[in-house]
Amino acid sequence: MRIKRVKKESGFSLIEVMIAVGLLAIGILAVGSGEITAFTLNRRTSEMMRAVAAAEDIIELMRRNPTDIAAYNGMNTNNANIIVPTDANIGFNGWRAQVAAISNSVANGGVPFNCGGVPVIRACGAVTLIAGAAAAITGVTNVTVTIVWPARPAGIMLRTTIVS
Repeated sequence: MRIKRVKKESGFSLIEVMIAVGLLAIGILAVGSGEITAFTLNRRTSEMMRAVAAAEDIIELMRRNPTDIAAYNGMNTNNANIIVPTDANIGFNGWRAQVAAISNSVANGGVPFNCGGVPVIRACGAVTLIAGAAAAITGVTNVTVTIVWPARPAGIMLRTTIVS
């Protein structure tokens, strides 16, 4: 009696297909994770750029209005009762809107963070005039502009000297 040999069929076995699908799934998850990370970093960079632009804009507004420089001290975009120098009123309201547009998210769990001594839960900008060595020189003012938002409660801080 002769044993008949079965010809080997061509194709992939079930194990080979399962391994290939597993490797493909791992690759897709890795790419997806990279996309999420890139999206998050892009959003944070965009917020940072808008915050720096907002800080530079208020500094330029102060430079254009050096006679009322002291009136800018204590400005805070979350304080609706703030008194803004007449010449700067339109610019300040625009700045307030610009700061608010940095991030429309709310602080994690609604827990407030500090903005110029004021607890806030949304993006905020504050201006502080600093006494120091330059304050002894007439017409020279040190200025700090701080912008904070929920994704970065420590915020950014721009310091400059304005000569009137």
